[in-house]
Amino acid sequence: MEVFPDAPALATRVAARLLERLAAVQATGRVPCIALTGGSIADELYRELVRLTPTSAVDWSRVDVWWGDERFVPAESSDRNARQATEALL
Repeated sequence: MEVFPDAPALATRVAARLLERLAAVQATGRVPCIALTGGSIADELYRELVRLTPTSAVDWSRVDVWWGDERFVPAESSDRNARQATEALL
């Protein structure tokens, strides 16, 4: 088990591990799938993914992205988790 001093440190480690895993799956010729959710740590994680992606081997055009834990609210609602991810990543 790893213990992190704060949310930014956790987000950095999770983003790095996720990028490593996505690249490893792509290296086998497969298309990885991930589900994105919302929440306070998600903002930190998405920022770290943006920051670390240029130095990774991940081809985001070959990643299937799904929305997880989505709320049934209008598309323009600030309560939508997809909006949080879209603004940060896409």
